[in-house]
Amino acid sequence: MSQHKASIKLITSGNNIEIAVFEKGNGQMICALADKTFLSGRLLDGDQVVCYHKNQKEQLSNLSCPVLYMSRFRRNLNSILRNLNKKNHPLNRVLVMYKENKIWCIPHDTDLQHEFFKSASKEIE
Repeated sequence: MSQHKASIKLITSGNNIEIAVFEKGNGQMICALADKTFLSGRLLDGDQVVCYHKNQKEQLSNLSCPVLYMSRFRRNLNSILRNLNKKNHPLNRVLVMYKENKIWCIPHDTDLQHEFFKSASKEIE
């Protein structure tokens, strides 16, 4: 199973928005993604992902936003909080799921937050 490190970039042309995955080394576009994944906040511009081929399909693993269930989140809380506060670490948010509820865990420091959450917090204020 070969893995490729890649990043997500937002491509805008007029009113159209396309989310594309580009390989880190050569900048080649690997695939395009659906708009609803961007609107949910799980895949955002600048995220670091790992692409791999499994079961004859290309799959993505997001290093910037893991989706964790509450039990695993509690178990890894110390390391998650430590890595959220590092500027050079790819982790910048965590989506925690508990039954039907979903909770975002983002850094308190606004310099480390993604633009998606900065604009959302300004709307709340």
